[in-house]
Parts: sequence; C-alpha cells; structure tokens
Amino acid sequence: MRPDRWGIVIDTLDIPGEQVILLYFWEYTEGRYADHDVQQIIKGLAETGKFIVVGRPMNKEQEFHFPSTMTEEDSIRFAESITTYFESRETEAKAVGA
Repeated sequence: MRPDRWGIVIDTLDIPGEQVILLYFWEYTEGRYADHDVQQIIKGLAETGKFIVVGRPMNKEQEFHFPSTMTEEDSIRFAESITTYFESRETEAKAVGA
C-alpha cells in the first residue's frame, strides 16, 4: 500500500479523550479515492469500531465514515472533539509565533 503504487496516503490522528482513531485518506492519484477497492477498505476499517475515516480531507466533498455501532450523538460529539482539538492547536501555534 505504498502511496506511489496505491494512490492513497493514510494519515492517523489520535484525538485526546477519544477511543477511536481518525484516519485521513488523502488522494495521491486523482480519482483513486472513489475506486471500489479503496471504498471497501474504508468501510472495513470503520466497521472494526476502532477508526473513523475521513476521505479527501482538503476537499469540500469530504466524507466521514463512522462505525455502524456509533450513535448519531456520538458522531456529533466526536466531530466537536475534532473541532476543539484543531482550534486548540491553532491557538497554540499563534501563541508560539507571537
């Protein structure tokens, strides 16, 4: 699954206080994200209950794939945790740069 051969780069992010890991699927080769084999891997990873997969994170059409065992409330809470995490990192970066 080397990015230059597979066409996808997978990046992980462990959000403090969360039990699941966020996986980013970045397209290395344009259009690769939509391919059947990539979608099957994404679904399989989400169904383990250990990962939430975000596809094409810099694209306005990004998709979140939550485990089927996760309730809508848990999905919303997780999305809020991601937002809080990135806001705190941005604040820290500004403080360092000041």
